[in-house]
Amino acid sequence: MAMSRPVVSGIDGAVTRAPGSIELVFARAPGRGSYVVRQYASYPFHVCRTHRFAGDLAGMVTLYLQSCAGGIFEHDRLHQAVAVETGAEAHPEATIIAGDSFLMHDPTASGRVFDWLANEIAVEAPTGETVSLDRSIARGATMAAGLPGIGGRFRAHGSLVILHRSGGMAQLLDALRGALADGGGLYAGVSTLPSGAGACVRLLAEDGAALRAGLEAAWSAARLVLTGGVPSRRRK
Repeated sequence: MAMSRPVVSGIDGAVTRAPGSIELVFARAPGRGSYVVRQYASYPFHVCRTHRFAGDLAGMVTLYLQSCAGGIFEHDRLHQAVAVETGAEAHPEATIIAGDSFLMHDPTASGRVFDWLANEIAVEAPTGETVSLDRSIARGATMAAGLPGIGGRFRAHGSLVILHRSGGMAQLLDALRGALADGGGLYAGVSTLPSGAGACVRLLAEDGAALRAGLEAAWSAARLVLTGGVPSRRRK
């Protein structure tokens, strides 16, 4: 998946848009806070209605973007553009928090394992330059063996990438490490991304419940540092 600007943006007044594009314009209305004043979405994007949650920043809206496809596939090129008008509550220089995870599971409980999984998370600049590239390969038989120093007792893996260039990196790293210090069935590491692009969290967990708790703790810690408030419970 590549994230970049649309080839031709309707936000700038043009009428031709790239396939797989999402364009959003946020504005502020007196007494209402921010809202979506204009939007465009082509397959596979679907824009849901905005939500406001107690405990969030004043004037902030939550907007869910859904995919009509079965996932993100090889060679997909998805384009996003966001414009924020005067007074609207948003990040013109957005911070992206993206999670990725997998776990061992045999629905038949017969001891079967998957063959192998190859995973890649690439962060690209609008110019196409690769800023960060993380690749991993996991083999089911190796994970099931529980070998010390390789997988051990951990059967679930996850990562959280925080793309953020607005400073305060030391505080962000400290908050993430503090949120994951208690363990709780986790083995975690936190590091910076190359070129000052942000931070990365890597998690090994005993099961899916521990992995989810760790990812949510890291997400909450990052949100507190970046926005001054923790995320309230979402429906999705």
